[in-house]
Formats: sequence, C-alpha cells, structure tokens
Amino acid sequence: MTRHLSSLQFMNTFSTKLEKALNNLSLAQYPPDAVRTMRKFTSTEVAALLGVTEAYIRQVSLKGQGPEPETT
Repeated sequence: MTRHLSSLQFMNTFSTKLEKALNNLSLAQYPPDAVRTMRKFTSTEVAALLGVTEAYIRQVSLKGQGPEPETT
C-alpha cells in the first residue's frame, strides 16, 4: 500500500511540474497581451467561405452594400 501511495505522490508531483512547464511555455509563445492581425482574404476565398459566387461579391461591392475591397 505504501508503494502505491508513493507512486501516486510521484505522479501528482510530476503532473504539477508538467503543468507549470506547459503554462510557462504557453506564456512564452503566446503572451496574454499579444495581438495578432487577421490576414486579408481574396474574393475567391470570401466567396467560398460564404457559399456565394465571386460575381455576387463583386455585385455587392459595386452597389456599395458591402465593405470597400482593398486592391493591390
């Protein structure tokens, strides 16, 4: 019984250390105040995501009913 309890204590200690290490790694990789910007999507990608045609995206834009597209 003592051996089992010792193993349980070992696992608890190990899991606590692992949790702290993973939290530290997570904070180092992705600090809480980190800001990421979303990439720009092409009209093809937007149409596919919305389930419409590219022509429809262009029509909406030309009618002024959607956001102004950025051109490169």
